[in-house]
Amino acid sequence: DEFEDEDDEQDHDQVLIDAVFETVDELAKVYGPGFAQLWQSLLTVVLTYLHPKKPYSDHVMALGTLAEVANAMGEAIQPFFDQMFPVMLQMLQSPDAGTRSNAAYGLGVMCQSCTLQATPHFGT
Repeated sequence: DEFEDEDDEQDHDQVLIDAVFETVDELAKVYGPGFAQLWQSLLTVVLTYLHPKKPYSDHVMALGTLAEVANAMGEAIQPFFDQMFPVMLQMLQSPDAGTRSNAAYGLGVMCQSCTLQATPHFGT
C-alpha cells in the first residue's frame, strides 16, 4: 500500500506539472508579445525540466512549452534566444525521439523569430 500511495503521488505530481505547463502555453497565446515579462521569471523554471537526470517525458513537455511560448511571442522572444536556443540545439542529441522532435520544432520557431541571432549557428 505504501508503494501504491507513492506511485499515486508521483502520478498526481506529473498531472499537476503537465497542467501548469499547458497553462503557461495558453497564457503565452493570450498575451502574445506581452508575455515577455512573465516569461522572464518562468523560463528558468521550465529549463530545470531539461536537466539530464529528468525523465524524457519532462524533456518533451519542457521543449514543447519553450516552442509554444516562442511561437506565441514571435519576435518578442529575441531577448531569450541565448537561454533557449543552445538548450534546444543540445536536445537534438537526445536518444529519445519525442525530445528530438520537440527540440527540432522549437529550433524552427526560434529561427523564424530570431533570424539574425540564429544565422551564425548554421553553415552557409
